[in-house]
Amino acid sequence: MALGENSAFLSSIAISPIDYRRFKLKDLLYTAVSLPFNMQHQTQSNWCWAATSTSTSLFYRPASTWTQCRVANSALALTTCCGSPVPGACNVAWYLDRALQVTQNFVSVSGPASFAAVQAEINAGRVLGARVGWAGGGGHFMVIYGCSTVGGVQYFNIDDPIYGKSNPSVATFSSSYQGSGTWTHTYFTKAGPPMVNIRIRELAPELLKRIWEVRPLLVPHGGDEAGGAAAGTASVSLGLAHPVQILGLSDLARAAGGAAAEVSYAAMAPEPSAIRVIETRDGEFGGFYDVSAGGGTPEVLQMASADNDYGRLFERGLAALSKQVDDDDSETDLRLLRIPALYTEAVVVGEGESAVAVPIRSPQEGVPLFEPMPLAELLARLEKPAREILDDDDELKGA
Repeated sequence: MALGENSAFLSSIAISPIDYRRFKLKDLLYTAVSLPFNMQHQTQSNWCWAATSTSTSLFYRPASTWTQCRVANSALALTTCCGSPVPGACNVAWYLDRALQVTQNFVSVSGPASFAAVQAEINAGRVLGARVGWAGGGGHFMVIYGCSTVGGVQYFNIDDPIYGKSNPSVATFSSSYQGSGTWTHTYFTKAGPPMVNIRIRELAPELLKRIWEVRPLLVPHGGDEAGGAAAGTASVSLGLAHPVQILGLSDLARAAGGAAAEVSYAAMAPEPSAIRVIETRDGEFGGFYDVSAGGGTPEVLQMASADNDYGRLFERGLAALSKQVDDDDSETDLRLLRIPALYTEAVVVGEGESAVAVPIRSPQEGVPLFEPMPLAELLARLEKPAREILDDDDELKGA
């Protein structure tokens, strides 16, 4: 994911395959290996460390929740770095190893590494951070994401949060990067801790087209100007589509009263009421669209802007789920379970006895928010308030 493809809401997708090449280029033997890394442009003048650590996190987990300002907040023990304008206390030079510790991608730091060591890391699917010191003072961070040899000359693939991608020779990078930089440090990285591995649903072109047609309706209510981004300038992504399933009180009482093994979405809600598609802008929650779940021409049933609190609640729910999963590569489906009569919503993964729910919204007693629990247990805790409403069936009352 950005959402759906590269999201900031969930660390879930494995990195793409390594790109290996070995062939003859005229009379020169050409060998190369590279990784599908993309560096964010640093959003503040001194945030090369924030851009590099954030981009590294996104490389390993394209749905990582880290952004440059969030890394800055955590690294500097501040809370104001995502504001606009960014305070001067946030826009400072800092240490890449500490920033990578924030995103949990740090392994070790050393001086300039050998070409063989860099090649071994790239072959293993791991990028390396690098620091250059400028002649006369100052330093700058970037990433080495590939290496090659052409006719005996060794090159690095560099992605820089200021200068972008380039392929300097190792000799040039070591002593005169951009005409002034000397390679001083190398930062070995790793993937972060295991997170929920959500099965990504593809979005049909006609669905994306329909969302894009109605999307301008959100602009007066947050739109592209949400989060301080000027209209039309934000990087917008759509994705992380997940079913929305509605559970009525009678079905809830029946499911809660049965054996845990009988608790399944197939029994409670055969078909989702909608598919919720998340929009992000520059990696931040920008709103959602509920689209029809059946066949035929897709329709947008409802939408909400960045002002809606669902993005914050959803993100916290996913973060709570991530602490429950095992370190494996298995995929799981994500659902949003809604019980409107109890004002309760929960993100759910898994089926049957293995289904885990995290309540993200509920005023009901005994339902702790953002605490994972078996789905069967959540339903059991909601059975009493459900039956109380069912037993007091007065069409003129409201709560």
